[in-house]
Amino acid sequence: MFGATILLTMGTWLPTAAANSAQPTVDPEQQAATAIKKSLGVEFNVAESKFRRSIIRTKTPYGFKIRTVEKNSLADKAGWKEGDIILEWNEQPLNTLTDLNNGVQKSKAGEAGKFKLARYKKDVSIWSRQPWEYVEGKIEVK
Repeated sequence: MFGATILLTMGTWLPTAAANSAQPTVDPEQQAATAIKKSLGVEFNVAESKFRRSIIRTKTPYGFKIRTVEKNSLADKAGWKEGDIILEWNEQPLNTLTDLNNGVQKSKAGEAGKFKLARYKKDVSIWSRQPWEYVEGKIEVK
């Protein structure tokens, strides 16, 4: 009450002023995810990807696991599948979805974007040291 009295005597009511001046916070990763879904037609499992990178020591401590691929999207036409992990775009490792979105946006200038995926091999022994195969290709972003 004492704090509110001081604020009133100064001519400003803090809760109202703070509510009016507060801008909604926009998560850049969420913006990037939305833009990637529109341009490539994929959604990623970001939380699982970050968890995987935190507990598994790999040669590639980056990349994002693909959750869904829309039918007839650019990613579908390029052969991306659910469960693949996109590692690189134009030979740049992907640490954030913003990295991927920026790469895709730069590729829109008529140059196809090069990608590298890791795909789990089927029928592999759990003792295999090479359970992943790498898939590379290009996507011409429109």
